[in-house]
Amino acid sequence: KIDYMELRNVPFTPDDSHSAYETRVKDYQYLLLKDEHIILAVYNAGVAIECLFREYIYKYTKEFDSRHNLFKLYEKSLLAQEFTLGEQSDKNAKMTAALNIVMKHWFNNLRYISENRIRRTIGMQYIRSGKKFKDINKFFKFLTNELFTATETILKIGQEKWT
Repeated sequence: KIDYMELRNVPFTPDDSHSAYETRVKDYQYLLLKDEHIILAVYNAGVAIECLFREYIYKYTKEFDSRHNLFKLYEKSLLAQEFTLGEQSDKNAKMTAALNIVMKHWFNNLRYISENRIRRTIGMQYIRSGKKFKDINKFFKFLTNELFTATETILKIGQEKWT
């Protein structure tokens, strides 16, 4: 019998965290394949980014922070230290821009909200957008594509620097 309470006290290693990151990325990519899983794909995109930052945190500090603020996790991850002097400005700017996009659409409590509520919220954003889009489904697709493109940018930069 597995004692799950005991597992909660096992210290994480960077390799454990990297393995979790790889699994969350696979989950996220699998969920992208079907439109009916798009909300869960949005949630898992943020979780994959969170795992990426946490693997860097464990590499440097071994600290576990239970908060889910991706900006703070990026800062604590010290990932920007991995950039060479020549790439620092460009990569950090790309990470910051991508994080701004992700944080517009993702938050940890997304897992507790029904898909209907999310669609209603997006409907309100659609109305406030001045109806630049012909229909709400195109608007929804635009928002999710924006999030997924930003997610891919973050994951690519983070993975490039992992050693």
